[in-house]
Amino acid sequence: MHISSLRLQNFRSYIDREFTFDPSVTIISGPNGSGKTNILEAIHVVSTGKSFRDGDDELTRYDQPWWKLQGGFDTGQREVRYQDGVKSLIIEDGEHKRFSKSHRIPVVLFEPDDLYLIHGSPGARRKYIDAVITAVTPGYATTLRRYERALAQRNRLLKSPRAVDEDELFVWDIMLAEQAELIVTRRKDLVSRWSAELSTSYSTIADTSSVVTARYHTVISGDHYKQSILNHLKAASTHDRLTGSTSVGPHRDDIEFFLDGKSCVSSASRGEIRSLVLSLKRSEIHSLVRYYDTKPLLLMDDVLSELDNNRQRNILGIGEGYQTILTTTHQHPEINSLHIDLGSS
Repeated sequence: MHISSLRLQNFRSYIDREFTFDPSVTIISGPNGSGKTNILEAIHVVSTGKSFRDGDDELTRYDQPWWKLQGGFDTGQREVRYQDGVKSLIIEDGEHKRFSKSHRIPVVLFEPDDLYLIHGSPGARRKYIDAVITAVTPGYATTLRRYERALAQRNRLLKSPRAVDEDELFVWDIMLAEQAELIVTRRKDLVSRWSAELSTSYSTIADTSSVVTARYHTVISGDHYKQSILNHLKAASTHDRLTGSTSVGPHRDDIEFFLDGKSCVSSASRGEIRSLVLSLKRSEIHSLVRYYDTKPLLLMDDVLSELDNNRQRNILGIGEGYQTILTTTHQHPEINSLHIDLGSS
């Protein structure tokens, strides 16, 4: 899958601007605030239907009532319009209000905040793994919503000033456990795949031989997850009533990464963390290829900073065979690519 051109109208900082892209590598350079990330965001929107930063209404240029994106892909032209709270996708077979799987173009994004995946909050890691699973698993987003609704209802009951009815609480425990089992099963499957793939990817990017493993942390043990979490919920009911929140479940789980047997949270350097995150992105690429049976676009925002020339070349190597569009504050004439310089715009 390739994007050859993009037109942005009233989108973020752009009034009306067109760009063309190389089918291999395109580097967008310019100082901070020049609109580099806005281009990547526009590609993401016209490909997947949504921004990786904000809601649709926040993408409109200041004091304008609408925005429009037009993208030229090897599969044809497509246009995304937004006005008065309504977003439309226009492609060859007509106008659509929703992006189905057949309409979505797979994209893998690296942005600076991804560096916090390794040593940041557990919530960020849960959000990332759920996003990867959602992209390749029909129905997983629905499972997450059902779990979140059951969790919210259970917490609301726990916070109630009246005495908690045990039968009513058990109803929500059952609903929570059913969705939790599906979520944890999918998460563990992906973490297992990461452990099988990450060492090879990391060693290629970091130019060193290392062993990377991933481990899924949950207090729920045993083969019979649903019954086990029901037992934990019952055992924790007194504590949960006091705190007004549910203390066990997928919303409390975490993923930990190890480099040569040591936890990356405490021992990995900034360069090692960056290489590990990029290894995760490579695994994400493989997942999307398996599901969509086509090559995703690779978008990299400020990925080359703090890396020596060898690691820069290795990073570009993970996108070999995939169209890669990246941003940087400095020009890199030594890299064979199309350069878009926003510094002189």
